[in-house]
Amino acid sequence: MDAFVRSHEVSFRMGEWFRDVNMDGRSVRIRVVAGDNRTSLVEVQEAGDKTIVHIVKDFTREGMKITQSVNGVVSTMFFSRQP
Repeated sequence: MDAFVRSHEVSFRMGEWFRDVNMDGRSVRIRVVAGDNRTSLVEVQEAGDKTIVHIVKDFTREGMKITQSVNGVVSTMFFSRQP
């Protein structure tokens, strides 16, 4: 199995809807807003098949915690800061 790294860069304005193509090739409509505290971002993605994905990115001194939910399934990831 070959390992590879992909990157994806997006420019947007907070609170405004924009279109993008996800890394898996799905066309989505996205909106990013500030969370309830000053250290989080909340992203909503709507796909053409009416799937809605909620993503919360919480930033701390230790790193970034990402919580994603779609159709009742929730996943959580944590990315540590490099020293």
